[in-house]
Amino acid sequence: MNIKIIFKEYINIIIYIYIMKILHLSFHYGCISDIHYIFTKLGHHVESTKMTIPYQISEQIAENVWNQNKEMYQSQDIIIITDTVALSYIFLRHLNELKPHLIIVNCNRFTYGMEHNHNFIQLLENTQKKQSCIDKVTYIPYTTFERIWCGKHKISVYEQEINPIGRYDIHFNDKNHVISNFKELNTS
Repeated sequence: MNIKIIFKEYINIIIYIYIMKILHLSFHYGCISDIHYIFTKLGHHVESTKMTIPYQISEQIAENVWNQNKEMYQSQDIIIITDTVALSYIFLRHLNELKPHLIIVNCNRFTYGMEHNHNFIQLLENTQKKQSCIDKVTYIPYTTFERIWCGKHKISVYEQEINPIGRYDIHFNDKNHVISNFKELNTS
């Protein structure tokens, strides 16, 4: 076998291993800009979706969004949730079948919009207590406040804070970039 062919196949394998498909869901343009900047600088492809569902995500809303987008979600390597932890409810309800790793970046009180949803809070607690969940979910606070707020509600957080960087090549609040950089997501 020709050494050039072997080397080319080896390079293709390395590229496949290191370029991840990342889906980022958020309610906040600043978070979207930060995540896009970081991961594109690392050479990864990021699809961002600014969610238009209510902040208070009911079981019915979570189930509808999951059912309408399940195939797309399952095709990702990583799903990142930023701004409002409530978005993770869509995935926490299906953690046993979820294929990609879920990263929850807590940029706001984790209880925001979900204060009275005990199922959501229980699922979130499980992500930090059950080994099967710990292996599938990474929970990252933005600031020390989020770590303290989680602790007050008996949710352990093991990761260090990642503060917003406020750097971007494209700011997604600019309507000229929204259409070309955002993926449509069926949320009806």
